[in-house]
Amino acid sequence: WVANILIDMLSFFGVVFNIKQAFLGITVLAWGNSVGDMMANSAIAKKGYAKMAITGCIAGPLFNLFFGLGISLCKEAINGNKSNYTF
Repeated sequence: WVANILIDMLSFFGVVFNIKQAFLGITVLAWGNSVGDMMANSAIAKKGYAKMAITGCIAGPLFNLFFGLGISLCKEAINGNKSNYTF
């Protein structure tokens, strides 16, 4: 429920300051989502495992991207939705 409150607060600030929700989503929410990873990677680096921390900086977001995109595309394929994905 904390996440819902934070999203509602962010939406409120977007309305008050006339900021588009898409902009808020790709900046503020993305930064907030990365804070936990940054703290964990910093703690690992301080314990002397710098290579592991650097790997975590790269592997975590890549895993999220590939897993999230893979699940979404598989769901669309199972549902029979035929879409042209252009990048």
